[in-house]
Amino acid sequence: MLRAARLAVPVVLALLVGGCATPQQYLGIDTRTPLSPEDRARIEASLASGAQPANACPWPGPDGGLITVACEVMPPSLLAGLAWTANKPAALELGIRFEEGRGVPRDLEKARKLYRIAVISTGGTTFYYSPGANGNAGQLIPLFAPEEPGLAEAKARLEALPPPEHGAPSRSRKTLKAVQTTARR
Repeated sequence: MLRAARLAVPVVLALLVGGCATPQQYLGIDTRTPLSPEDRARIEASLASGAQPANACPWPGPDGGLITVACEVMPPSLLAGLAWTANKPAALELGIRFEEGRGVPRDLEKARKLYRIAVISTGGTTFYYSPGANGNAGQLIPLFAPEEPGLAEAKARLEALPPPEHGAPSRSRKTLKAVQTTARR
């Protein structure tokens, strides 16, 4: 639950800040790349088919609201922007592309990172601390988000990936140091 709360806070803050918080690059992909006519045509064809995709990504609808489109037809730049906000279907699709080298260079470490994002269950109640001002006490503000389970396909793909190569950074130095310290005891 605590891990889910840690993931939810940056997402909520990113949504509150809006476009200012969107990175220019995520995992080496420029998120500002405009849609090509071919990309737009693929998305429009997917929408026109009327099929409900299993892995759906948000897309601006004609009335200004959000509708869903199959993540498979989205370009890497849009998937990267969505994956950065912990959108599970986008993270899964971009992970698949990194694993297969489809539209992006093949990179199993990036695929592994994206699959981990898609596997984590999120949602529930998270508390955000709002500091006091002008002598007023701070307060905890509950943020409610619907519970969203991790994606089974991402879990299966993560487990099927080969182990990281020797010398590849699979853990942070801090975590590695803690493991080594514990092993010595």
